[in-house]
Amino acid sequence: MPGAAPRTVGARATVRPFAFPGTRDRQDRSDAGRGARRRLRWCHGDDRRLRHRRDASALIDALIAQGARDLTVVNNNAGNADFGLALLLKAKRVRKIICSFPRQMDSWHFDTLYRAGKIELELVAQGNLAERIRAAGAGIGAFFTPTGYGTLLAEGKETRVIEGRPCVLEYPIHAISR
Repeated sequence: MPGAAPRTVGARATVRPFAFPGTRDRQDRSDAGRGARRRLRWCHGDDRRLRHRRDASALIDALIAQGARDLTVVNNNAGNADFGLALLLKAKRVRKIICSFPRQMDSWHFDTLYRAGKIELELVAQGNLAERIRAAGAGIGAFFTPTGYGTLLAEGKETRVIEGRPCVLEYPIHAISR
């Protein structure tokens, strides 16, 4: 699908078709790479949301079948119950997770791995997580934001006062390992 023409969905969204790693191209480039789960929220009806959920599950199944390991996963949470992202965690394929909400009632696979020191967590404020992903897509090298300044999330990061507001330097999150 590389090079496929973009198609318009609805009035405003343009989607570029692509192949998930491990589904068509079985090269071993996923090791130590970043497994980015794309989660799109459509306003066009349940059928598209359901189709995307199946696509995400197919991606996770393909990563497990391919044997990908040492993945860095970027997601809003750290997986739920025994499906989706939690299956990658259960299979111990994830080395690091970057998310804004790691713990909830049914995130037992993440909890077990984290307490045992077998997974690294980068906790990011939810707005910063979205902006860091967007920045990567827009080719922005880094940006300053006031969000997180003075908290543990800003510990060890460069800070600067811009127009009288203290800010923290954030770097983009790229979907492909460089």
